[in-house]
Amino acid sequence: MKKILILFSVFLGLGLITCFALGFIADIPFGVAEKSVFAYKLLTSFQYFIVYLPMISITGYVISCSVYFGHNPEGSTSRFSKAMVERFKIVMITAIIIAALLTLSSELLGLFTARKKANIINQPKLINDYVKVGDNLYSNGYYERAIRYADAALNLDPNCMPASKLRDKADLEINRAKTSDLRFKLYQSVEDAEKVDRVIIDPQQINEVYQYYVKAQEAFEKKEWFNAHYFAELGIGLATPKDPNLEDLKKLSTQAWNNLEEYHNLDKTEDQKAFDKKYQGYLALVQKNDLKAYYIFRELYQSSREFQSDPDVVFYLEIAENRINERSFFIDETLELESFESANDVHFACSYADGSKDIIYIKGVTNVEETGNSIQYLRALTVVSIDRDGELYRIMTVPYAKVLPVSTKDLNATTKGLMGIDDKIEQLPYIMLRSVSRDIEGIENFPLYTYANGDVLTEPEYMLLAIPYQDFLMMENSTNNLSGLSIPTLFNLAYKSTRYGYSAEVFGQVLMNRLFYPLWIVIIVLLLGTFAWNNRVGLDQYFKLSWLLAFPFFFLIGAVFYKIAMFFYKLMNYVLLGGLGVTKGLSIGFVFYLVILVLDSVYFLARRSKI
Repeated sequence: MKKILILFSVFLGLGLITCFALGFIADIPFGVAEKSVFAYKLLTSFQYFIVYLPMISITGYVISCSVYFGHNPEGSTSRFSKAMVERFKIVMITAIIIAALLTLSSELLGLFTARKKANIINQPKLINDYVKVGDNLYSNGYYERAIRYADAALNLDPNCMPASKLRDKADLEINRAKTSDLRFKLYQSVEDAEKVDRVIIDPQQINEVYQYYVKAQEAFEKKEWFNAHYFAELGIGLATPKDPNLEDLKKLSTQAWNNLEEYHNLDKTEDQKAFDKKYQGYLALVQKNDLKAYYIFRELYQSSREFQSDPDVVFYLEIAENRINERSFFIDETLELESFESANDVHFACSYADGSKDIIYIKGVTNVEETGNSIQYLRALTVVSIDRDGELYRIMTVPYAKVLPVSTKDLNATTKGLMGIDDKIEQLPYIMLRSVSRDIEGIENFPLYTYANGDVLTEPEYMLLAIPYQDFLMMENSTNNLSGLSIPTLFNLAYKSTRYGYSAEVFGQVLMNRLFYPLWIVIIVLLLGTFAWNNRVGLDQYFKLSWLLAFPFFFLIGAVFYKIAMFFYKLMNYVLLGGLGVTKGLSIGFVFYLVILVLDSVYFLARRSKI
């Protein structure tokens, strides 16, 4: 066995050297950075080696076995001899090694080199896009987001001067704000505001109602009527009818509101005009007109440094913005996202418990990692709704949408039942359809619903898909190169694709081809071992340099044999899949290839020689 592996390794080495020579003389695509040329050539060399590795392995293995068997033919005068069993062990171990080598090279090294080459080719464009977007954000005053894009460019190229300059000037603006006393007060007030859960109430806090009462009382004593009313209303909303603090909270809320009204009705001095503006904003919050409240407090905040340190303005601006972010997103979040799309032309179907379905089409998808969660931005989203009778119900279109994962724990049993949501599902895709301007009131993108009867509406402003969030991410990958997907992902796509409007055979074919590949390689290597035994080199024959001239011819024969073998392999998988389906095809296919392996083994063991 050692001799076989040594000869085989020599062939692999010669093949690797040849592939490296081809890789380093190959043309370099335009746009590859000078510093990345060597890495690109190295990756190209490995790609050549991975492509030609099956042919190199076949040629090297057959010649190695032929030489080894020719010089060690003893003990096989009868079929199924002990000597042949020992040779079978050697051949089987070698076959497993070759199968593992080819599988790992295609599943790991092949994908790795392809990804790295694509990154090298796209890196200059990607860096330029990062800097371009960062500069745009900086010009519009979004310094922290500009730094994020500058850092992304610097991660790809630490010596990128435009990215470095962008980061420095954005960081300067942020530090300038932080070192200001007024700005310090602002951030301090924001920290205080963040201590209050302004949107989600935690029912597990036993004394939360009382805590709100204490906050409201303290604010009332300080004549902070906005905060007194706000905290009192939070307590009222959380309290039960038997809560001992309920009546006191109601009194505080009423008194604080009356004081607000009194100040509002006074003749307006400059301070009172400012108070009146805050009153209008707070009134909008109370009336659930969060967008109006946001623009009022946003205008106040941007109007002067004084208001930037005003705790009421900072606090309620944060509240309004948080409420907006629950139902919509800002248009500037989608700036230049098309340059960073990870998937295009995504389409799938989503069925509901009543028999209706939505057919979803997405022109482009961009993934953004934020606070540990993957946020999806969808470009040119179209949803075609079909009723349970199979008739067109409506069509929804929107230029951009934002997708977040939401917990199913927030849904009641009735909603789950109507949507057909399984209790095992933990997260669903929540799609925001409305986007608004961060600074200018009246600029917004909203969904357009066109109904079959001719009606046109702009609501609802969100969608909740009745599919697991992970399945939503998986369907995005369905449009990518299937050979680049992981085996677990292919498993899920093969078994779940039908519920999303896809044919399971599309993914099942790729899954079977990749899953049974190691077993098929063992089969053909074992068959080649039999061929090597039947064509073994004679005892009196030794290696001659003239044989090197025949190696290219042997390599060509090996390449043709491998292509034919893979053709029949894929054809057999197609027949199994088409006739039995994915589940039975996988199980029966495994048995089928095991039977072929057994027959192949018997055929090898039945070989004999005259000595």
